Parts: sequence; C-alpha cells; structure tokens
Amino acid sequence: MKKNMIVVFGVFMAVAVLFSGVAFADAVSGKVNAVDATTSTIEVSQPADAVTGVAVESVKVAYDAATTFTGIAAAAELKAGDDVKIEASKDEATGSWKAASVEVVKA
Repeated sequence: MKKNMIVVFGVFMAVAVLFSGVAFADAVSGKVNAVDATTSTIEVSQPADAVTGVAVESVKVAYDAATTFTGIAAAAELKAGDDVKIEASKDEATGSWKAASVEVVKA
C-alpha cells in the first residue's frame, strides 16, 4: 500500500512539473492604453469586475506575425481608447501574454 502511494505521488509530481510552464488560452478585453511597435505589445485596461467592482490592472499582450486582426488590418492601426477583445494565452511560468487574435469591438 505504501509503495502504491509513493508511485501515485511520483506520477502526480511528474505531471505537475510537466505542465508547470504550459500556456492556457483566455480572453483579454478592455480599452487599449498603448501600442508599442518596438516591443510588439498592446497594453489593455480591463474593466472593473462586475461582481466585486474591483478594478483589474492593465495587461500587456505581445503580438507577432501569426496574430490575426479583425476590424483593422494590423496592430499599427490600433489607438488608445479602442475597445478590443484579444484571444491570448498566458504562460503561467513567466506571466506573459501572447495574442492569437485581436478584434476591435465597435460600440
């Protein structure tokens, strides 16, 4: 019994280490604060949580040549104040965000 528990624990730990740096898909929505072409990042302010009213900090999301854009042709057309929805993945190990797609949401 004790040997089985050790094996199960070992497998659990191996899986935890294996997935520790895995990125998970998510959506980042809010208003564009800034676009930095030098670092290929978009800074987005997310609205306050509807339930708690707590404001969420701004998030920097990286983009690259594989990022698709809807409502605009490229990141260079984004401007401060634009409402966006960004499908992105967050690398839990580094905390950095990477955009798969950026959509400008028309009001």
